[in-house]
Amino acid sequence: MKQLHVNHVDISYETVGQGRPVILIHGNGEDHTIFDRTAAILEKRFTCYLPDSRGHGRSRWIGEFHYREMAEDLIQFMEKLNLRNAAVVGFSDGGIIGLMAAARTDRISSLIACGANTRPEGLRGLYLLGMRILHFFGRSPLMRLMGSTDTILPYARIYAYCILIAGPAMTSSCVMNNILRYEGKAFFAMIGLTAGGLLNIFGDFLLVRVFNLGIFGAGLSTTISQYISMGILLLPYLQGKTQSGFRLQDFTRSKEVFQHIIANGFPSLTRQGLNSISTMVLNSTAAIYGDPAVAAISIVTRVINFLFCIAIGIGQGFQPVSAFNFGAGIYSRVRKGFFFALKTGTIIMAVLSVLCYFNSVAVVQFFRNDAEVIVIGEAALRWQCISLLLMPVTMYGNMLFQSIGYSKAATFLASLRSGLILIPCVVLLNLIFGLKGLETAQAVSEILSALITAPFLVHFFAVLPEDQKGQ
Repeated sequence: MKQLHVNHVDISYETVGQGRPVILIHGNGEDHTIFDRTAAILEKRFTCYLPDSRGHGRSRWIGEFHYREMAEDLIQFMEKLNLRNAAVVGFSDGGIIGLMAAARTDRISSLIACGANTRPEGLRGLYLLGMRILHFFGRSPLMRLMGSTDTILPYARIYAYCILIAGPAMTSSCVMNNILRYEGKAFFAMIGLTAGGLLNIFGDFLLVRVFNLGIFGAGLSTTISQYISMGILLLPYLQGKTQSGFRLQDFTRSKEVFQHIIANGFPSLTRQGLNSISTMVLNSTAAIYGDPAVAAISIVTRVINFLFCIAIGIGQGFQPVSAFNFGAGIYSRVRKGFFFALKTGTIIMAVLSVLCYFNSVAVVQFFRNDAEVIVIGEAALRWQCISLLLMPVTMYGNMLFQSIGYSKAATFLASLRSGLILIPCVVLLNLIFGLKGLETAQAVSEILSALITAPFLVHFFAVLPEDQKGQ
């Protein structure tokens, strides 16, 4: 891309075509690529200028930016390129920038403003509140706290908006999925979640590759697939195929019920919360070494999570068995169920880790064909493959204690690989060994977490009583 220094900031831009100048201005959280298909049509008759606004795309990041400054960027952009009789096409914030610039220069002869406003007061209250919430969570400081670099930041903000909109669907799907599994209707849960995943994959290809929507297309695909998945999971409840149902008259204010929900769910809350914090620490540490390190660590984390999804499925199948039989006093089934899950999960992890270890370069290259990313990703992935064998110990130990109501032990064990061990490993190993330490941190954390979990399991099964009489 070309660069032009205007209004104290470097603006990146592309030019295509030949003829009268047309400047295409994108909206907030986007970049010039949203106009790729438009420019492909216009370039036959016009010279299309596609700039990335300040703080967006490949243009230089600025801590804060305002419409007046961005309008001045556009005016100086035209002045430095000596553009006259220009047509400006602005979408959303781009439309606002075009309106403000057109009022201050005679270089713009025509303007198309799409979805723009001069004042936000006309927006309805609930819509404005929703936009403010999205703006708060999509703000740059929060994205930076999560480990975003200057170049990744514009894309992170776009994706964050989409994920926040998908939040209610994700939350309700998680609840309905767990209820279905505990009722022994795992088939419905599988259909709902699998359908959402497949739709997301297809949507990514369609919106990103076919319609060229970039990172916004990926986020939109996730949002749409999550709501469709939620609808599919809701069907068994609406059709009366479950023991549970959703009725306002059944809402309870019982303190005891809330205590049970909080106690049983707290380990999962702790695990997911610490996972988020650990990801922030991991990304922020990787950002020290640049975008290739962030990309490599992110790829490795996703690959390992994908491999372990199979083992998690086995563990989720074990949890209802453990809960019901422990409550019924049939402790022998709890023991047999746990060791069956542990053996099966370990064998699967062993096979997958070997395959992944010897194909680590190809796996990383599949996601990003970049030399630096591949070098970092290969090392990190191979270390993770070695520790993959011990993952079932930590995960199934946590699932066992959570399912039988041992919330304190479950919460502690859930915290290990999610943060209590992982975060110190990331910080200390990075300080001591630099990038090499970062590459090994997750694997070391996994091994230490398994070693700490093992004594809990040994003690539990050592004191586990015989089956109650009559069982």
